[in-house]
Amino acid sequence: FANDLISRYPDQFPRIIGSRNINDIDKITILKEIIHSSKLKHLKPFGDPFYYLHHIRSAISEMKRENVSPRAAQKLVKKERETYKMIADLCHEKGPHRGKVKGKYLEQEKKIEKDRELVLIYGKYEKVLRDRMLYDYEDMIIETIHALEKNPDFLLILEEQYQYIRADEHQDANNSQNSLLELLASFHE
Repeated sequence: FANDLISRYPDQFPRIIGSRNINDIDKITILKEIIHSSKLKHLKPFGDPFYYLHHIRSAISEMKRENVSPRAAQKLVKKERETYKMIADLCHEKGPHRGKVKGKYLEQEKKIEKDRELVLIYGKYEKVLRDRMLYDYEDMIIETIHALEKNPDFLLILEEQYQYIRADEHQDANNSQNSLLELLASFHE
């Protein structure tokens, strides 16, 4: 649906007008370039620098499906880090490990660092897409949402055109898909 709108109304999509839609192979190639050129401690293990590649690809797709931008993801990681630092019994108070983080919190700290690196990769990925005039599958829905939010006249045209909407398996809709549905259905109470 979003791809059809992009094709029919290219002027409504300034970020991706004239851009090329990429497939998963292109996405993996771009992510490999980013991982290779980035200084990463947790998501680029020495033995296999691309060990987390598919996890990274999947996580970026999931963030996009949930309509979480790199900037929003960065704020979430920052909040996660601040919450972590506020843990009352984070460090040992006595003994030979005094001042060190307790073992039960070390994995949480490592997860936060992985999330920080993931957000860094996500931001670089989005920059590469913009610089190379590319967009991925998830961008189709996100860009459609942005176009409808920014241009009430475009939204009105589509609301009048699509007076009946059937959302099959709606319980499986993600935030981006649901936002699109809500925008299109906002014409009627």
